[in-house]
Amino acid sequence: ATRVLLIDTILKEEKSGGGFALSGEEADPDITAMALTALAPYKDEEKVNEAIERGIALLSEKQNKNGGYTSYGSENSESTAQTIIALCTLGIDPDLDKRFIKDGKSLIDNLLSYQLKDGSFEHTLGGGYNQNATVQVFYSMVSAYRQENGLGSLYIFDTDMQKNAAQSSPSDQEEQ
Repeated sequence: ATRVLLIDTILKEEKSGGGFALSGEEADPDITAMALTALAPYKDEEKVNEAIERGIALLSEKQNKNGGYTSYGSENSESTAQTIIALCTLGIDPDLDKRFIKDGKSLIDNLLSYQLKDGSFEHTLGGGYNQNATVQVFYSMVSAYRQENGLGSLYIFDTDMQKNAAQSSPSDQEEQ
């Protein structure tokens, strides 16, 4: 498996109108955000950038009035968390970008509405503590912190490595 093959495999799964889904023909915000995170290091490639732009537009369009998302029939914290990670990975501020502020509520505002008194997070409002939600929200907050402080994306901790990945050609990446 090469990077080019993996990128092409992801791009082939794009739904008409943009975005990605685990199953079915309708794009899902959660899966779209994860795909955009995976594609982000290759955004300088035209076909990748075009898919990313369609995905960003879809995520903005699918965002609820309270700043969050509904995925597979359930409004939940994890879809918001994954979107924050994707936007930060793409260098987009999830708290200030106007495309992601609905009725005065940003993605961060929405995410914090799921926080419980003990600091943990719920999957759905009123659903109580959820370990998976807490972990994903933590990742998204680390991602936002790293972006705000110029530390690079969540999954590439070495900023020199991040710069090199963005600047190298697909054939160079195959060697790496």
